Amino acid sequence: SLRALSVAGEEALKIFQYYMNNINDGRSFILAGYSQGAIMVKDILGTLTDDEYKNMKAAYMIGVGLDDQALDNPHIKPATGEFDKGVTISYNSAAGKEDIWEVILANTHYCINPVNWKTDDTPATFKYDGMELTNHIDKETHVIFVDGFDFVTHPSVLPGCSPRWPEHNLHVYEVKMYAPFLRKNIKDRAYR
Repeated sequence: SLRALSVAGEEALKIFQYYMNNINDGRSFILAGYSQGAIMVKDILGTLTDDEYKNMKAAYMIGVGLDDQALDNPHIKPATGEFDKGVTISYNSAAGKEDIWEVILANTHYCINPVNWKTDDTPATFKYDGMELTNHIDKETHVIFVDGFDFVTHPSVLPGCSPRWPEHNLHVYEVKMYAPFLRKNIKDRAYR
Protein backbone atom coordinates (compact mmCIF):
# COMPACT_ATOMS: atom_id res chain seq x y z
CA SER A 1 0.00 0.00 0.00
CA LEU A 2 1.05 3.62 -0.28
CA ARG A 3 1.23 3.74 3.54
CA ALA A 4 3.90 1.04 3.59
CA LEU A 5 5.89 2.62 0.76
CA SER A 6 8.49 4.28 3.00
CA VAL A 7 9.29 0.99 4.76
CA ALA A 8 9.49 -0.89 1.45
CA GLY A 9 11.58 1.93 -0.01
CA GLU A 10 14.08 1.68 2.83
CA GLU A 11 14.34 -2.06 2.22
CA ALA A 12 14.82 -1.56 -1.54
CA LEU A 13 17.56 0.98 -0.87
CA LYS A 14 19.37 -1.47 1.46
CA ILE A 15 19.13 -4.19 -1.18
CA PHE A 16 20.46 -1.87 -3.89
CA GLN A 17 23.34 -0.71 -1.66
CA TYR A 18 24.20 -4.34 -0.89
CA TYR A 19 24.19 -5.09 -4.63
CA MET A 20 26.44 -2.12 -5.40
CA ASN A 21 28.87 -2.91 -2.55
CA ASN A 22 29.06 -6.69 -2.93
CA ILE A 23 27.93 -7.83 -6.38
CA ASN A 24 28.09 -5.10 -9.03
CA ASP A 25 31.91 -4.83 -9.18
CA GLY A 26 31.84 -1.63 -11.26
CA ARG A 27 29.65 -3.01 -14.05
CA SER A 28 26.94 -1.08 -15.86
CA PHE A 29 23.37 -1.55 -14.66
CA ILE A 30 19.74 -0.69 -15.38
CA LEU A 31 17.15 0.25 -12.76
CA ALA A 32 13.49 -0.50 -13.39
CA GLY A 33 10.33 -0.14 -11.36
CA TYR A 34 6.62 0.07 -11.95
CA SER A 35 4.16 2.14 -9.89
CA GLN A 36 5.34 1.99 -6.27
CA GLY A 37 8.52 0.30 -7.52
CA ALA A 38 9.11 3.32 -9.76
CA ILE A 39 8.90 5.58 -6.72
CA MET A 40 11.58 3.38 -5.13
CA VAL A 41 13.74 3.76 -8.25
CA LYS A 42 13.38 7.53 -7.90
CA ASP A 43 14.54 7.28 -4.29
CA ILE A 44 17.52 5.10 -5.27
CA LEU A 45 18.51 7.62 -7.95
CA GLY A 46 18.67 10.21 -5.19
CA THR A 47 21.33 8.17 -3.36
CA LEU A 48 23.62 7.31 -6.30
CA THR A 49 27.16 8.59 -6.18
CA ASP A 50 28.44 10.24 -9.35
CA ASP A 51 30.65 7.19 -9.98
CA GLU A 52 27.67 4.85 -9.67
CA TYR A 53 25.61 7.08 -11.95
CA LYS A 54 28.30 6.90 -14.65
CA ASN A 55 27.63 3.14 -14.87
CA MET A 56 23.83 3.44 -15.05
CA LYS A 57 22.60 2.72 -18.57
CA ALA A 58 19.03 3.81 -17.82
CA ALA A 59 16.33 4.02 -15.15
CA TYR A 60 12.80 2.97 -16.09
CA MET A 61 10.24 4.66 -13.82
CA ILE A 62 7.03 3.28 -15.27
CA GLY A 63 3.66 4.57 -14.10
CA VAL A 64 4.82 7.65 -12.18
CA GLY A 65 5.42 11.20 -13.28
CA LEU A 66 8.52 13.37 -13.07
CA ASP A 67 7.76 16.60 -11.22
CA ASP A 68 10.06 19.55 -10.40
CA GLN A 69 11.45 17.81 -7.32
CA ALA A 70 12.42 14.71 -9.31
CA LEU A 71 13.94 16.79 -12.10
CA ASP A 72 16.08 18.67 -9.54
CA ASN A 73 17.97 15.41 -8.96
CA PRO A 74 21.15 15.53 -11.10
CA HIS A 75 20.87 11.77 -11.63
CA ILE A 76 17.42 12.05 -13.23
CA LYS A 77 18.02 13.08 -16.81
CA PRO A 78 14.92 12.54 -18.98
CA ALA A 79 15.44 10.35 -22.04
CA THR A 80 15.14 12.17 -25.36
CA GLY A 81 15.20 9.14 -27.65
CA GLU A 82 15.58 5.38 -27.77
CA PHE A 83 19.35 5.05 -27.41
CA ASP A 84 20.61 7.74 -25.01
CA LYS A 85 22.37 6.51 -21.87
CA GLY A 86 22.27 7.55 -18.21
CA VAL A 87 18.67 8.64 -18.66
CA THR A 88 15.31 8.15 -16.99
CA ILE A 89 12.34 6.78 -18.91
CA SER A 90 8.96 7.80 -17.50
CA TYR A 91 5.46 7.60 -18.94
CA ASN A 92 1.81 7.24 -17.95
CA SER A 93 -1.21 6.37 -20.05
CA ALA A 94 -4.91 7.21 -20.00
CA ALA A 95 -7.79 7.43 -22.44
CA GLY A 96 -7.98 11.21 -22.02
CA LYS A 97 -7.44 14.19 -19.75
CA GLU A 98 -10.37 13.33 -17.46
CA ASP A 99 -8.80 9.91 -16.80
CA ILE A 100 -5.46 11.09 -15.42
CA TRP A 101 -4.68 9.75 -11.96
CA GLU A 102 -3.73 12.92 -10.10
CA VAL A 103 -2.26 11.05 -7.10
CA ILE A 104 0.86 10.20 -9.07
CA LEU A 105 0.67 12.55 -12.03
CA ALA A 106 0.25 15.99 -10.49
CA ASN A 107 2.71 18.49 -11.97
CA THR A 108 4.33 16.00 -14.35
CA HIS A 109 6.81 17.75 -16.66
CA TYR A 110 8.13 14.96 -18.84
CA CYS A 111 7.02 11.89 -20.76
CA ILE A 112 8.46 9.68 -23.47
CA ASN A 113 6.37 7.48 -25.74
CA PRO A 114 7.61 3.87 -25.36
CA VAL A 115 6.35 2.93 -28.82
CA ASN A 116 8.14 5.52 -30.97
CA TRP A 117 10.59 6.87 -28.30
CA LYS A 118 9.65 10.47 -29.01
CA THR A 119 8.93 13.21 -26.50
CA ASP A 120 6.64 15.22 -28.76
CA ASP A 121 3.03 14.49 -29.74
CA THR A 122 3.88 12.28 -32.74
CA PRO A 123 1.28 9.48 -32.76
CA ALA A 124 2.30 5.82 -32.70
CA THR A 125 0.14 2.88 -33.78
CA PHE A 126 0.55 -0.56 -32.26
CA LYS A 127 -1.34 -3.72 -31.31
CA TYR A 128 -2.08 -4.97 -27.84
CA ASP A 129 -4.12 -8.07 -27.01
CA GLY A 130 -6.09 -7.95 -30.27
CA MET A 131 -6.68 -4.18 -30.13
CA GLU A 132 -5.41 -1.70 -32.73
CA LEU A 133 -4.26 1.29 -30.67
CA THR A 134 -2.88 4.73 -31.39
CA ASN A 135 -1.20 6.82 -28.74
CA HIS A 136 0.35 10.25 -28.47
CA ILE A 137 1.78 12.45 -25.73
CA ASP A 138 -0.49 15.26 -24.60
CA LYS A 139 1.88 18.24 -24.40
CA GLU A 140 -0.15 19.98 -21.68
CA THR A 141 -0.29 17.10 -19.19
CA HIS A 142 2.74 15.02 -20.30
CA VAL A 143 0.57 11.90 -20.25
CA ILE A 144 0.14 9.42 -23.13
CA PHE A 145 -3.43 9.38 -24.43
CA VAL A 146 -4.44 6.05 -25.98
CA ASP A 147 -7.21 5.72 -28.58
CA GLY A 148 -9.01 2.44 -29.30
CA PHE A 149 -8.62 0.72 -25.93
CA ASP A 150 -11.51 -1.63 -25.12
CA PHE A 151 -12.30 -1.07 -21.44
CA VAL A 152 -15.18 -3.55 -21.56
CA THR A 153 -12.91 -6.55 -22.16
CA HIS A 154 -9.95 -4.96 -20.33
CA PRO A 155 -11.21 -3.20 -17.19
CA SER A 156 -8.87 -0.68 -15.62
CA VAL A 157 -8.83 -2.12 -12.10
CA LEU A 158 -6.57 -4.47 -10.20
CA PRO A 159 -8.23 -7.86 -9.63
CA GLY A 160 -9.85 -7.91 -6.20
CA CYS A 161 -9.39 -4.17 -5.65
CA SER A 162 -11.76 -1.31 -6.06
CA PRO A 163 -10.54 1.25 -8.58
CA ARG A 164 -8.12 3.74 -7.09
CA TRP A 165 -7.97 5.82 -10.26
CA PRO A 166 -10.36 7.07 -12.93
CA GLU A 167 -12.24 4.42 -14.89
CA HIS A 168 -10.26 4.84 -18.13
CA ASN A 169 -6.81 5.29 -16.67
CA LEU A 170 -4.38 2.70 -18.03
CA HIS A 171 -2.06 2.40 -15.02
CA VAL A 172 -2.58 -1.37 -14.71
CA TYR A 173 -1.53 -1.80 -18.36
CA GLU A 174 1.62 0.39 -18.34
CA VAL A 175 4.00 -2.58 -18.48
CA LYS A 176 1.95 -5.21 -20.36
CA MET A 177 0.74 -2.89 -23.11
CA TYR A 178 4.24 -1.68 -23.98
CA ALA A 179 6.18 -4.86 -23.08
CA PRO A 180 7.59 -5.65 -26.57
CA PHE A 181 8.87 -2.08 -26.92
CA LEU A 182 10.35 -2.06 -23.41
CA ARG A 183 12.14 -5.40 -23.91
CA LYS A 184 13.74 -4.19 -27.13
CA ASN A 185 14.66 -0.83 -25.66
CA ILE A 186 16.30 -2.32 -22.57
CA LYS A 187 18.48 -4.47 -24.84
CA ASP A 188 19.27 -1.50 -27.08
CA ARG A 189 20.31 0.70 -24.16
CA ALA A 190 22.31 -2.09 -22.54
CA TYR A 191 24.23 -3.32 -25.56
CA ARG A 192 24.37 -0.53 -28.13
